[in-house]
Amino acid sequence: MIDQRDSLGRSERRDCSHPDMILEHAKRVMNITRQISEFSTPQSTEPQFLDLNNLIRKTAKFVSFDRRFGAIDLVLNLDPQLPAVFAVNDHVTQVIINLLVNAADAMEGKTDSKPRIVISTCLREGCAMVTVTDNGTGMSKNTLEHVFEEYFTTKPSGKGSGIGLSVSRSLIESDGGKIGIKSELGTGTEMTIQLPIATNNL
Repeated sequence: MIDQRDSLGRSERRDCSHPDMILEHAKRVMNITRQISEFSTPQSTEPQFLDLNNLIRKTAKFVSFDRRFGAIDLVLNLDPQLPAVFAVNDHVTQVIINLLVNAADAMEGKTDSKPRIVISTCLREGCAMVTVTDNGTGMSKNTLEHVFEEYFTTKPSGKGSGIGLSVSRSLIESDGGKIGIKSELGTGTEMTIQLPIATNNL
């Protein structure tokens, strides 16, 4: 019979003999703590000039610590020439997190292909465009007609309150922007955010 205490002791000695592994895990914990600290710091509630690409990078890195994203390819396709936008930092961050979490939930249990979320930015018609595309379950036409309604949700009980997209639309519109959705059942969903470009007149 194996002495469990002795077995545990040997295991602990093996872990201690791999300082590189311990250092790697320590750095990861520190990185997670720093990210959480940054996102928990109160942000200005006033519109300001924002580097949208940088905000997206930070937000994507933050949500990647969520275990739902462990099996998902999270791809950033950001336009390096994108001008600054004029919006409330906290508003845009909340909306992007919500869209990413919704996309991850839509791919739960997906087995037919690798779950994938692509976040893209571009300049279109004088506005900054953010597109979040997933290859999840998609939505029916009937569902699409109600997605922005308060308390409407297709998620199981306990997984969603149905206010995420409703609040997201309110936040983006309060910043002078627009939010839209395209989806096809069984194919995936594309969410778009349109935000005003910062100008000298602002």
